[in-house]
Amino acid sequence: MRGATGSIGCSRYATLVADNIRFIAEPLPGLDEPVGQPGGAEDLGPVGVDTELVQDIPRRDAG
Repeated sequence: MRGATGSIGCSRYATLVADNIRFIAEPLPGLDEPVGQPGGAEDLGPVGVDTELVQDIPRRDAG
């Protein structure tokens, strides 16, 4: 039976939520201040850095 978190499981879901909170609440590597709540990615634009959790995800080719 799949719960509200789909197939990723509660523990993994909690990890992802905590990382999303870190993205806006803590300074990212190389930044002096937290991003804060910019109102969405379109308003913020590229920041060029991310949390350690996301940085460690292998990148796929965009093409």
